[in-house]
Amino acid sequence: MKKRPGSVITYRRICLLLSAAALGFVFVFSGCGPVPGAPNADTGDNPPSFETEGPISSPADNTGFEAYAGVLRGELEFYSTDTRQRVFLNDFLADNGVYEISLQAENFAVLDMDGDNSPEAVLELTASGLPEFYEIFHYMDGEVYGYLIAYRGLRELRSDGTFCFSSGAADYGWGRLDFQRSGVSTKMLGYSRSNQEDGNLTVSYYIDNEAVTKETFDSAMDEQSAKSEAVWFVYAP
Repeated sequence: MKKRPGSVITYRRICLLLSAAALGFVFVFSGCGPVPGAPNADTGDNPPSFETEGPISSPADNTGFEAYAGVLRGELEFYSTDTRQRVFLNDFLADNGVYEISLQAENFAVLDMDGDNSPEAVLELTASGLPEFYEIFHYMDGEVYGYLIAYRGLRELRSDGTFCFSSGAADYGWGRLDFQRSGVSTKMLGYSRSNQEDGNLTVSYYIDNEAVTKETFDSAMDEQSAKSEAVWFVYAP
């Protein structure tokens, strides 16, 4: 049975900190801090913030930041593109509609995952203490949409929202996410593609869907790897 908003564990307040440098965003809960060992974000001596004390009624009359806050506080439903229904976060963690396991929220970050200058909230999920998935929240047309992505699908997540992916030793690359109401896909910014014919393996390299040399590709890959890592914060009620 779906829980009512009042029965979900809530936070006394949520502070949202926004840093515009390099399209980086920092989203901090009261009582939460950076994950030990993770790079820290420079929010300045007096970062802008606002607090939300009362319940949030609907995403339609709030900004994207406030809507994310409502979802993560358990006061606001989001539309799960996996279950095809609106659900509270705690209910989704108990039954995600895809895998027959319960999930726990461990860490979170706020990043611009699709390059539109508006942030998404990224929640790291574990099963039996091991990282397994991300639930990514995207604000669109007055509603928060949730997308469940396997942990291996977002490797080396960077502070600008880009990440690496791989489907084989010679098939890999980096990209961003592309959000739709029905689901999410990867926009490949750079990738390699292998082809084996008559026992011979050939590998082609692309950046922005244009063929490039291996040297150009490797140089761009090095630049991607050199980007700062995403800043994670402990998610704790």
